[in-house]
Amino acid sequence: MEIPKPNNTGNPYFKEHFNNQFNNGLPNSNGFPMNLRKLSIVNGSLTGETFGNGYEKILDVKLRKRICLINWNIFGWQVSSCNSMDLFQAAVTSMPTTNNPIAGTWKFNLSGGDTHIINSYANSVRGNLDNVPGGAIDATGLLHSEITGAPAPGARSFWEYMFDSATSFFYNHIGNTPEWETRVNKPNQCFIPTYSGIGIKNPNQSWSNPLNRNLVCSNETYFDSFFGESNNTTHVSLNYRSVNWLLKELGDNDNPPTPQAPHFPIPANTLTGPDLVCTTANSFFSLGSLCKIPSPAVWTVTPPTALQIISQNGTDLVVKGLTNGPATITAKFQNGMKVDKTLWVGKPSFALEHYYFEPQPVKSTLCASSDIPNFTLAQQGVTNIIFKRGTTILPNYLTYCHRTTFPECIEVTAINNCGSTTVKYQCEFLRTAQNTNIYSIYPNPSKDIVNIELRNQENQPQKDAKISGELFDLMGFSTSKVEIKENKATFSVTGLNKGIYVLKIYINDQTETHQIAVE
Repeated sequence: MEIPKPNNTGNPYFKEHFNNQFNNGLPNSNGFPMNLRKLSIVNGSLTGETFGNGYEKILDVKLRKRICLINWNIFGWQVSSCNSMDLFQAAVTSMPTTNNPIAGTWKFNLSGGDTHIINSYANSVRGNLDNVPGGAIDATGLLHSEITGAPAPGARSFWEYMFDSATSFFYNHIGNTPEWETRVNKPNQCFIPTYSGIGIKNPNQSWSNPLNRNLVCSNETYFDSFFGESNNTTHVSLNYRSVNWLLKELGDNDNPPTPQAPHFPIPANTLTGPDLVCTTANSFFSLGSLCKIPSPAVWTVTPPTALQIISQNGTDLVVKGLTNGPATITAKFQNGMKVDKTLWVGKPSFALEHYYFEPQPVKSTLCASSDIPNFTLAQQGVTNIIFKRGTTILPNYLTYCHRTTFPECIEVTAINNCGSTTVKYQCEFLRTAQNTNIYSIYPNPSKDIVNIELRNQENQPQKDAKISGELFDLMGFSTSKVEIKENKATFSVTGLNKGIYVLKIYINDQTETHQIAVE
């Protein structure tokens, strides 16, 4: 297929290089290899990260030197008037030259003031080409070093030569080295733009547009595969991720060459689907188009007791909830990259905590909070919390709390789109000044598995404490023993009758009590 040459190809040097590449090589190759696998490791950002803003200062330089002007001779003594003067300023005024790594040219004058270089090489279609995404080089730092660096022995720097030539008629200057005041505002510039490094077929667009998609799938590049990341990195540099990707492509004595899917930053919102999955219906998740991802996905769910995969293909997944609790869906791709989505399954799971303000009269706040570590009620999809005393609905204090000023037993219900969970607080808050529970119990309610974990890693029993657990029904009969090791445990309530049970955790001579609802 004939590929038209892009227009707006820049300055004559670029045009000459492009024409040489385009017209050489195999017939119909358009300058690209045709008889081998074509790979690109891109050092420029694929998310559109730039090196700053166009038309901004990238380097400030000021040259000072102590100048003494001979004024008069008194009684044989030579008297000079000396002070420090700004010797020059420079500015960018034109397109870059072949010997200038920064767009623009320097000007020399004796008017004083700050020296500065400005990003100014703009293209009407592709944007400001001094700061588009690409492989980085410290061009400003190199120029800064050339200007301010010490000259070789017996030699003078360019600026010293210019100064001496322009002022030797009437200045007597003391010392051999000028005093520089410099500041590099933005050290890196784009050396190889991302759009060039990845061989984009349609370069006539803004070169700051993100390229975080499968450009091979969408036929936007001449390469067979590529490796790129979110950030601009140093030109022709490698890291362990890009090397590992390339070594799998090349193979070795023990492993055959394995073509790798393109590696690019996958947007966080690529995997779409609900944050709440119920146990009563199927839920659909999707990665969208195949050209948004490196390769068809292989799906997994964890824990497998929480979700069941109903159907799947390379981009889509259907699951059904099994048991209450947090779960994660993972889409893994051929090159080792993956996308995760954490969600909640089923009805809410929470515990009640109270906080005293004054001992007399009773003033406390009773709050509902998630009993799953690092998983809030909002993440469980809770839309409402109802506090009731008998049949009376009590007002909420803040979102998940109720404030009371007299002794009362309260029933609390948390609601999400999958159903509701009710916990009764049996007036225990009247007998204790604060919640001293060390452990968190979840999911609650449960059909089969219950987990025990530390509520807070900063609040742990003593290392030599004897810890055990026991589950009782409401009649006070023990139903099972629970073994707790390293402050963790998992036990089954399968086979128990539906209802409320009491879990007692013994920590030396202290007892911690939790209510568990079995469904």
